[in-house]
Amino acid sequence: MNNASNIVRALSAIFSSAKMGTDVIVQSLRGVISVIKTPRPLADGELDAAIAALPPEDKYAALRNKCSKYSQNRLDAFAASLGYDNIMSLRSASLSSIPRFRSEGFAGQDAWDAEWSAAQVFIAAAQAGQVEATYENYKAALPANFTAPRY
Repeated sequence: MNNASNIVRALSAIFSSAKMGTDVIVQSLRGVISVIKTPRPLADGELDAAIAALPPEDKYAALRNKCSKYSQNRLDAFAASLGYDNIMSLRSASLSSIPRFRSEGFAGQDAWDAEWSAAQVFIAAAQAGQVEATYENYKAALPANFTAPRY
């Protein structure tokens, strides 16, 4: 991961919460500037530590962003395993008149529903304090795998 993507992630976390005061934004921008001045990619764990140090509203926004990317990559990998470019192209196959493609499309839709339903349940539970809001807990809350269609 390069500094540019770290900066984008940090800016996303900073401005994703409408309830932040100016002092919080200024403090967060100082952190972004330190990332810009860093001539190397962040080491493993540095970004997680920075996310943990954010105010609570920002912590959930940054976690949602990281988890969303993880889920999207999982879904796209499932689609690729069936020969599709991404999950959206797999889901669109459910409209096909060809039974095999339609079956694959429905499997993609089922995977998408399962993934994002589990993601929303996890985020709600984390915000309610029912589960610790960590990336590892998020991954553990997701479906173990997706079911490929049978022909």
